[in-house]
Amino acid sequence: MSADTGATSGQLELLEKDREHLMYLLKGGGRNARGLGCFALLWNAIVGGIAFMMVTAFLNGAGPQGQKAPPLPALAFIGVFLLIGIAFAYTWAYMKFGRTLVMVKRDAIGVQNDLFGWKRMKILNLNPGDRGKLTESYSENKVPVYQVEFSNSEGKLTFGVGLSPGEKDQLLNEIHKFLGLETGEIERETKTKVPQFTGSMEEARTALEQHNVEVMEDVRGEWLVRIVPRRTNKDAGVGLVVFLLFIAVWIGFVSFWTYMALQGSWLFALFSVPFHGAGLLMLGLWLYLAFGETELRLSRGEFVMRWSCLGAGGTTRTATDEIREFLLTRRQDGNGYKGRGPRNTESMSYVLVAQKEGGDVIKVQFGNEEWLAALATYLNGILHDLRGRH
Repeated sequence: MSADTGATSGQLELLEKDREHLMYLLKGGGRNARGLGCFALLWNAIVGGIAFMMVTAFLNGAGPQGQKAPPLPALAFIGVFLLIGIAFAYTWAYMKFGRTLVMVKRDAIGVQNDLFGWKRMKILNLNPGDRGKLTESYSENKVPVYQVEFSNSEGKLTFGVGLSPGEKDQLLNEIHKFLGLETGEIERETKTKVPQFTGSMEEARTALEQHNVEVMEDVRGEWLVRIVPRRTNKDAGVGLVVFLLFIAVWIGFVSFWTYMALQGSWLFALFSVPFHGAGLLMLGLWLYLAFGETELRLSRGEFVMRWSCLGAGGTTRTATDEIREFLLTRRQDGNGYKGRGPRNTESMSYVLVAQKEGGDVIKVQFGNEEWLAALATYLNGILHDLRGRH
């Protein structure tokens, strides 16, 4: 029989604890469930309504106002989005109503997921000394959300993403204590580490030129760096083609969706406006990546950042004396990034910023390239030279 049972803390409940076994119940209903549920409801209401009209028109052989019935491939296409909505709904249901059993023995750890009687079990054999850690599952409002992870050469086991931070620490410490390991400080591992460049200013310039970043030194007391996105990445062509295909599918689907909605009610069609806006934003980003460029000009008087694309663009000016340093950070880190510039995708996980003396920062360049670290080193070197001349 268990030597200790019934200890409860929020979503975490101790079911069994003795010399041979440790068992915890992780209950659903975490703080993230409500937001996902609202999103799943909205998604399925919109897509489901369109699908209903399409299926009805297909079965009747004509639309509500005598239009042609949608072809069978169109039904299959909308079915993909229905499946996505079902996946959202399933994830919400598990977060809200699911139960997870964490069962620990001296040489193994098992996790059983249970949703309305549907159970799934996974077991990981443990080697002596194997420790767990908290790894980043995703980020919310620029803050990492961690999950408990055990891993070794046999595989990986994750659980507990819906628990509060304190409950995750408590659970991991209790498991370590049961396994005879030291407790206390818990390892936290984020997904991406910011790249560092440790070379000199001259080495940084060489690294930039190797990535086709144009550098012009000291022209009438001004340094110029020109960045053309399509040239800095050798795989940019493939990425641009894939991105353009995705945009075409997105815009095509949303346009078709709007057309079908207009057959019933213009009010229902208004739901598509945000999706049209998202498509236009992605198209604008693609145009910048394909045809745009960014110029950075740094002189004793001011730092000028200008981005342009097909004749359009924007400029930000800041007095050089107001800039403390240039630094590279993760896009999810920090708050209050200011300045104008092209928007970025999630794959662009880093941002180069100019940090001002008052603590504010100005966005300079997004990207997922390690040459951004070399650019920070190079710009800081210019700052140092300019201040040395003063």
